Amino acid sequence: CFEHWSARVLGLGLSVGRVEETREKGPDGILRRELVEVLTPGTAEGRLLCASQCAEGDAHGVCALDALAGRILVGEFRDDPEGTALSAACTAFSPSEVVLECGVVRPGAVAALRQSSRGAALTRLPEDPRREAASMCSGDLGSRREAAAEFTRRIGERYFRDGVQPGRRGASPSDLCLGKPLASAALACLVRYLEDLGIAADLLPCCQLEPLPAPGACPREMYLDDRALRHLHLLEGSEGTEAGSLVHLLDGTASTAGGRLLREWVRRPLRRPEDIEGRLDAADHLAMKPKACQEYQRAISATPDFEGLLPKCLRALSAAAGQGVGRGE
Repeated sequence: CFEHWSARVLGLGLSVGRVEETREKGPDGILRRELVEVLTPGTAEGRLLCASQCAEGDAHGVCALDALAGRILVGEFRDDPEGTALSAACTAFSPSEVVLECGVVRPGAVAALRQSSRGAALTRLPEDPRREAASMCSGDLGSRREAAAEFTRRIGERYFRDGVQPGRRGASPSDLCLGKPLASAALACLVRYLEDLGIAADLLPCCQLEPLPAPGACPREMYLDDRALRHLHLLEGSEGTEAGSLVHLLDGTASTAGGRLLREWVRRPLRRPEDIEGRLDAADHLAMKPKACQEYQRAISATPDFEGLLPKCLRALSAAAGQGVGRGE
């Protein structure tokens, strides 16, 4: 029942709190109730995007959390006054929630994110009294880099165990955000939001940090900005849904992972002729064996989304290990 009604409320772009009854009684003799979980559109569906902006220019920092895949993408890039690159990054990631801190992003960038994240909830955090993210967005470059270095060092030790696990996948916050104060500010916004929700300690250690490439940085793929994606109806039809789009027309995938990969291919088409020919040759080879393809699709259609299950398994193992340490095992 909770899952049903929470899904309906989350679908309206609202947050849901889960309150459970404890065994402790208050002074009035009534059993106490406490808030044990907070769900937001971004944390429930696993796709959350945070952004920052330089106070003296149009450069932006972006931090995108894919909780189901256990990935945090962080990067910064120069942009035009209309926020074209920021809109393209938002459209490409397709978040279910956009989180912004007041005073860190200007109204023009907010409008660009609101337009490019159709259907996503927009959460505005009040200004941080510590001015952690704001200190990385304003002032001279040297002071902003110092603030970013101190922040990434602290969260690296607290959540990502920098220097403790040499074999850990992904980059450390200090290495990934070195010399990138705007990227650090966007990451600070994400960490603050997850800490406010009380899930940072459980979620962040199970995620790996990866660089978010600037739009158009890959030489093998064509860069399509937000306007091109919308006007060509590649990902969304005229009604703002997937129906009527190119990806809806092409999607014959049998697994969740296959659908994600197809969406990425449509969003970032190949540029080099040899790569295009290679993909067409592979498609022709499969088209010549329709029976084998049908059997394979039938076999994988019932398989779970392993990419989404892995982070959950890691969190469960981490919790079990913590309990074992607490018992002295």
